[in-house]
Amino acid sequence: MILNGKVPVSIEYFFTIVVCFCCLATCQFITKQLTLLNSKYCNQIILKFIMAEELQKVHLYYDDINKIRVIETNILKETEDLKDTCRDYDTKIQDFGKIINTLLDVLKELGDNVEKKKMAAIGSMNLLKSISKEREAEQAKLQAEINDKSMILEQLDSEYDALQILEATQMETIDYLTQIR
Repeated sequence: MILNGKVPVSIEYFFTIVVCFCCLATCQFITKQLTLLNSKYCNQIILKFIMAEELQKVHLYYDDINKIRVIETNILKETEDLKDTCRDYDTKIQDFGKIINTLLDVLKELGDNVEKKKMAAIGSMNLLKSISKEREAEQAKLQAEINDKSMILEQLDSEYDALQILEATQMETIDYLTQIR
């Protein structure tokens, strides 16, 4: 390909030149458009960049909504993330505390139930012991009555034997007297 009829050029070189002209034309167009924009707004943007550099020297920074901050935006974000993480951790700790309180309440209720059952078992054991003692006392009383009755029986047996001897003697006397007559 021949450009202006003088210098032979390759197609790639030709396209490179065309692209450069297009970029140059685009830059000129953008520059014209910016000058057509409100020059006050452009001045504010330029002033902001200049001031941002000066503020950074004294450790002050602009954030995303153009407010001046004492700390950098990324540190602010990390701080906010840490704050959210701490809030989540606090919520989890509070939930854990509620679970522990519920567990303690359940354990206290179970302990109270165990204590009631324990007291009922002790009462039943005491009742069984008292019933056993009452039976022993009743058995001792009945044994004493048996002993008394046995003594009375022995006395009555002795008296009966004595009366039988007396009867036999009297029968002999009657028989003797009836024979004598």
